[in-house]
Amino acid sequence: MVGLVMNNVRAAKLAAFAYLAHGERADLQTLMDHAKMERLLRWLDEAGVALYLSHECDRRGHKGSLPAEWRAALDGRRERNRNRVTAMLAEFHKVVEALSTSQITFAVVKGFSLQPEFCSSFDLRHHIDTDLLVTPTHIDGATETLLKLGYKKAAAEDFGEIRFFKGHPAVPATAQDDLYTARPESRVEIHTSLFESRTYTPFSLAENWQSEIRHKELGQVRFPTISEPDAFMLHVLHAFQHLAAGWLRLSWLFEIANFIESRRMDDHLWKLVAGRVASEQRCAHAFGLILQETSMLFGTKMPAPLAGKLIDPLPAILRKWNQDYAVKVLLSDFGSPSRHFQLVHGHFFRNSADRRRFITATWRSRAKLLASFIKRPNLLSKGILRQLDAWAHWLIWQVRSGYMSIQRSGS
Repeated sequence: MVGLVMNNVRAAKLAAFAYLAHGERADLQTLMDHAKMERLLRWLDEAGVALYLSHECDRRGHKGSLPAEWRAALDGRRERNRNRVTAMLAEFHKVVEALSTSQITFAVVKGFSLQPEFCSSFDLRHHIDTDLLVTPTHIDGATETLLKLGYKKAAAEDFGEIRFFKGHPAVPATAQDDLYTARPESRVEIHTSLFESRTYTPFSLAENWQSEIRHKELGQVRFPTISEPDAFMLHVLHAFQHLAAGWLRLSWLFEIANFIESRRMDDHLWKLVAGRVASEQRCAHAFGLILQETSMLFGTKMPAPLAGKLIDPLPAILRKWNQDYAVKVLLSDFGSPSRHFQLVHGHFFRNSADRRRFITATWRSRAKLLASFIKRPNLLSKGILRQLDAWAHWLIWQVRSGYMSIQRSGS
């Protein structure tokens, strides 16, 4: 019985991939037939695709064929998120205006800057905070400006960003929280590097974002942001870093696919991206993994420069990992990260210091996860079983793939 339930859950999640890619009613019906609607909706929320799914149903004229409870759930989420991000946009306007008045050199990244190339409308995304890229010489000025707006500085993170909050400090969401209800705090993150890494040392990519700043408008808000090539590279590397940590939002790959479709004929852009990324092998492999996954899931036809320089040269072991495990990582629940990437993480270390840094970060995150399990005893046994399952997968995969021989051959 447990196996049947798990297969049902998997089939429903896979149907969400298929519907976003192809828009077939049959896939939508498979999704709707899942018995535990609330559980599936929660996964769609955390994967970042519930609102995209609702939008695609509207766009394809399929919303009327949905069961009443599904229509109500999706429409309610869209309305609540619209109200939430509208309030966030007002605060965003204040931050952008204050920094501009203070003559701070900055650019908005991710979030609101993704419309329209990655996301057709800002209210289709679940925004959490405002991400700002600031030149190192203007960090103090930006900090002072945010403090004057009522923000408080949180502890500095290990990966270079500086966090600020206004209102109540952010509390991690629980399974019972509504992700689309307005939260009582506002959050800002300042980054000093465009391509910082949360898992390994930063990729060796040249940064010149200050000289290529462009401006966008969202409602009445005009703000600076990075160039299209930089935005695409950042989105792909952001997805990779979360993949390496064991969990990433399906929506990030969907947005990558959207960007590629919107700029398909821009051969100059794709040659520029491929040329910059291919110059650093680890970065090229990271890109290749994410782009291959995007193609696998959404049928995205890759522009020739990306395919030729980043996907086709992928080592056989990384291609096999994508085939065997990429979907499993994407199907995992938030808070239950997959350990499968540990099978190939050695391909992305530059040296022993990278390896030590990764192991330290991994054990730190495991300790935090174990602490959360101890606080919730009903999850402790599930957590232990998940780790045993990950180890079993590792052993099986070693035998099936001939991992060591492929790695030695460098193919």
